[in-house]
Parts: sequence; C-alpha cells; structure tokens
Amino acid sequence: MPSTISNILEGRSEVERVVYNDPDQDIGFVLLPDMKWDQGILENLYTLAVVHKRDLKLTRYSEMIRDKYNGLPAEELHCYLHYQPSYYHLHMHFSHLKYNAPRIFIGQSHLLDEVIDNIQLDSQYYAKRTISFIVKRDRPLFQCFQKHKPLT
Repeated sequence: MPSTISNILEGRSEVERVVYNDPDQDIGFVLLPDMKWDQGILENLYTLAVVHKRDLKLTRYSEMIRDKYNGLPAEELHCYLHYQPSYYHLHMHFSHLKYNAPRIFIGQSHLLDEVIDNIQLDSQYYAKRTISFIVKRDRPLFQCFQKHKPLT
C-alpha cells in the first residue's frame, strides 16, 4: 500500500480534508473529497472512501454522503471502483450523477452495486472471470504490456 494511503488511514496526512473517519479496523473507512473536486458545487461532488480493511463488507457510505453533504440522496450518486486502480488498496469513488467524473466510463470503472451483486452470486466471481480495462499509452502499465506482449 502506498505510504500516502497509509498516512491518510493513520491520520498523519490529509487530516484537514477528512470529512469522516471511522477508525474501526473491521468496518471503518476514511471519507474525503477527491483532489479533483473543488468542493464548491455540490453537483460536482467527487469523493473517495478508503477502507481500513481489505475484506470489508461494503456498507454505510451513502449514509455518510447524505449526512455530510446536505442530504444528498443515494439515488443521485455514482458509487464505483476503478479497474485498473490508481493504487491497490480498496477504495470507492462517490460522485454526483450530474458530474462527469474522471475514469467513470466502461472499461475504467465498475459500479459498486454490480460488484456486490456479482460477489453475492458467486464469491469467486472475480477470480473466475477476465476483466477488461483501458490503459492509456502514457502509463507505466502500458509500457509493461508493450514490453511483454505475446509473439504473433
């Protein structure tokens, strides 16, 4: 886990930006505005929830958004995960439906409700299936794929 995420979870950095912190190591998370949101316009809401535990059951996030952001209902939120993620520690993004959030498009994100449904259908769902994703040419992962692409 990158030290930045560790520092946020342990309260050593970004403390002034944290909207909510439940330190419980089993079900807790830290909620903070994404760096891309200026926090000025509610319809541009773009937040990030970073869990303390990797095998957390995903609950309570929409309640925190509603409580902290003027009663914004869950029906007006996109709740999603990125794949490939920018860092490999479970985190979710929450954005307003009207906001064109970065990397929310097909091949870059997966709706949280669908991920939960898939796991409930089959706990090994993601171990069994191939997940397609988009990688930009300027990313180190793209360079790695180019270097190791199969011979034709």
